[in-house]
Amino acid sequence: MVETGSETPEMMFEMGKRFYLPSSGVADPLLAQYYFQKSAEAGYAPAQRVLGTCYLEGRFTAPDYDQARRWLADAARQKDGQAAYSLALMYIRGLGVPKDWDLAFKLLDMECARHLADARMMKEQLRQELSRPFPGIGKYLAGLEKERRATYTSHRRRFIQPWDSPGRPQLEKEEFDLWLALNRKTIAPEQGQIELAGLLKAYYDQEEALHPPEV
Repeated sequence: MVETGSETPEMMFEMGKRFYLPSSGVADPLLAQYYFQKSAEAGYAPAQRVLGTCYLEGRFTAPDYDQARRWLADAARQKDGQAAYSLALMYIRGLGVPKDWDLAFKLLDMECARHLADARMMKEQLRQELSRPFPGIGKYLAGLEKERRATYTSHRRRFIQPWDSPGRPQLEKEEFDLWLALNRKTIAPEQGQIELAGLLKAYYDQEEALHPPEV
């Protein structure tokens, strides 16, 4: 954290609060933004948190999620628990970022956020969501198996016991990771289909290399 001229980051933050609060009688959103920005750029975590929150909620203009993520992340790196909580909400709701519940859980689990009641409650909800069986997974994996076998049928003369091959565990892991991404809606269904086709192709290409066709 550095000082700017004769005004410290703390002083600029207090000036921002003065112009931000309507009860001060001198409310001016532009001046509030100016002082918060100066304080945040000087590395003052409370200013980074407030500035990020203002961008997130559209307090100055329309919401700016890129700026919100930038300043909230900077504050969270300085162990500001409220900033970590707000940033986690962005990843839970997909506000300007891909939904990422695992990252959100890590943010809520930061030591600086553990004392916040809202963070503890949200973390427990995420824990339950991340640990519960995914609906329809049996049907989904059965569909994958059917597709695998259908693809294998067209290659049956070329492969030897592909279901016991060394590559199958990795294929299943990647398929399950893909299912998680689809279930959490971090990728579009169309993209999921493309990636699944790519996984199957890579698997059978590997099998073909391990078990070349008999001559």
